[in-house]
Amino acid sequence: MRKIRLIVFDLEGILTKNSSSWFTLNKKFGISEEEDKKYFNMYMANKITYKKWAEIIIKIWIKNAKPKKTHLLNFFKKVMLQLNPGVRKTIHELKKRGYKIVVISGSLDVSINIKKILGVDEVIHGSKAIFDQRGNLIGVDVNSDFHRKDFVGKFKSLIKICKKFNIKLDECAAIGDSWNDYLLFKKCAFSIAFNSNDARLKKVADVIINKNNLSEILQYFPKISK
Repeated sequence: MRKIRLIVFDLEGILTKNSSSWFTLNKKFGISEEEDKKYFNMYMANKITYKKWAEIIIKIWIKNAKPKKTHLLNFFKKVMLQLNPGVRKTIHELKKRGYKIVVISGSLDVSINIKKILGVDEVIHGSKAIFDQRGNLIGVDVNSDFHRKDFVGKFKSLIKICKKFNIKLDECAAIGDSWNDYLLFKKCAFSIAFNSNDARLKKVADVIINKNNLSEILQYFPKISK
């Protein structure tokens, strides 16, 4: 294994306590669990694209609740961005040890500067909320890398980040907890399944951590020697 220089994190369930902003907001904006599963299963069965799925969900939110940007921002700050134990300490220490820290998430970007809040080098979301001049939610812009369901979205985003920072793929480590981290785990030089309930992901992980304090990962990332 080459020396690790970049660590890519999933956001939800790893850095934040909430495991799915989509699920939480669907519930908040009046989408039943049955309806939620219906559209997600259509996506997973290749009956609709991720883009179509996101557009359907956002349209239902608008119909049911007419969310405003200020409403979503406040909700994300109070509920969605509650951090897991040890997150700030761990990110600070990893940066101090010389690592590039990247977050790639399938979550919805509502224009919160997560890069600044967490002090990381790069943040990529699977989709971004679109608001009009009055702050009304009017649609969603889906990252083209995330259109398919075969785990390639996060991986394609990582390839772009590697080029930006002039880092090779075999110098990357991945930390995640769900099915859409699978390809990252397969392609990166090192991987940690963190507090994960996904058997598929655990099967390909190099390390499994069944605790929710992120500082548990520090033992696997020594200071980078120059």
